Amino acid sequence: MDIRDFCYAERFTDENYALFSEEELAELEVLSAEETSGIWYSYCDKKELTRSLFVIKIVSHTLPILTVDCGWGDEKGEDDTRQLLKRTLREHLDGKINICYDSETALRVPVWLFCKRWSDFCYAYDYYVLLDLGERALLYYDEDMMYFLEKRKGIKKLILSDVGAKIALNEIDSFEKYIGLTLPDDYKHFIMETNGGVSVDKLVFGYNSVITLRVTVSRFRQLFSFGNGKDENDVRNIYESLVKNRQIPSYLIPVGDDMEENVICISLEKDDFGTMYYCNLNKKDKETGLCIANRIAESFMGFIRALTVETE
Repeated sequence: MDIRDFCYAERFTDENYALFSEEELAELEVLSAEETSGIWYSYCDKKELTRSLFVIKIVSHTLPILTVDCGWGDEKGEDDTRQLLKRTLREHLDGKINICYDSETALRVPVWLFCKRWSDFCYAYDYYVLLDLGERALLYYDEDMMYFLEKRKGIKKLILSDVGAKIALNEIDSFEKYIGLTLPDDYKHFIMETNGGVSVDKLVFGYNSVITLRVTVSRFRQLFSFGNGKDENDVRNIYESLVKNRQIPSYLIPVGDDMEENVICISLEKDDFGTMYYCNLNKKDKETGLCIANRIAESFMGFIRALTVETE
């Protein structure tokens, strides 16, 4: 993509914002959505950074801070930050930095150019900008603060023990006919390869609590299996029990749980198809009487990718 077709091109090509030289414009590389997504999720467990685990660290003041005041819009303040960035990134000045505006939109630019023009890349009304340097990143957050970020200690592969017997597609078809709904393809493909099981590693996931309105962390335990209907961890048995006892609606399918045995579900509702939810079985909605469902991820594989190693 030509930089002039980039969604934020006016920042570099409009006199009302900034006019980069042709040489500087030639240094700006627009990244594909696929490459951007890979960078984004190597740091962030959510599509929206403000719903990620980083919010907990920001609110609790445990995320390392580069500066609490970038001075955006103030000539001296901007220059102070420029010099700070040059000192901080001095070992990277000959390299490139990936500037991610969201999980699908990013530029790759020389570090020296970013330091020189940082306030043209990061605007005061940008709620957050992820600045990736490879193994570490800076986070421009909430107008004037910059934090240091480390890459997520994600899992290369979900390793499960006590895996259920391998199943065929017709067994999943049978369950779909029983519930009158279709399961997402990514979940079906996964469960046919690995029919549930208990996590070998200590993994955690974050969810957006509808009670506290904050990102909360829970310890992942297992994925349920498709079996003969007799296993206590059988998807169908658990689904029947939870629906019968009016704990979950019939369009939520329990696929796993955490260490407190609260269930992780996939939504099969038309307008929310494939979205993952964490259902606390001890918290009931006063109006419906059902368990409160807290959003985790946009898809099953999105949930798997968001699992991270628990830190001591």
